[in-house]
Amino acid sequence: MGVDYQVRQIYDIMIREVTTSEAKWRDICCLIGQLYRYEFDNILMIYAQRPHATLVADFDTWKKVNRYVKRGSKGIAFYLSRALSPRMRYVFDISDTGGKKHNLTWSLEGENLADYVTYSIKGINGNGF
Repeated sequence: MGVDYQVRQIYDIMIREVTTSEAKWRDICCLIGQLYRYEFDNILMIYAQRPHATLVADFDTWKKVNRYVKRGSKGIAFYLSRALSPRMRYVFDISDTGGKKHNLTWSLEGENLADYVTYSIKGINGNGF
């Protein structure tokens, strides 16, 4: 059985599960909020293989932010974009990596909150909305 076939089976099972379970649908919606850059199909695949993922990227992207994928880590299989590139790829959760401990996500706390409020009030061009 090929890996592509297994990935399709995982997707088919998960789409049925999340559409019939309120709790799983809520979990998927939370994951979408965290991993907003990915298509729904890929969010579903990430949830199926690593439901507690918080920040995912491919091997090369982790290298660019001075992190490394730990030896023996199992990648999360998904399709980067079915429309543009129907090849299967692998991404890794931040828990599968090591390296420099710097903030890779944004948060609305402290100074960030004040900056965001100022930005929102002024708007992009400084003239407001």
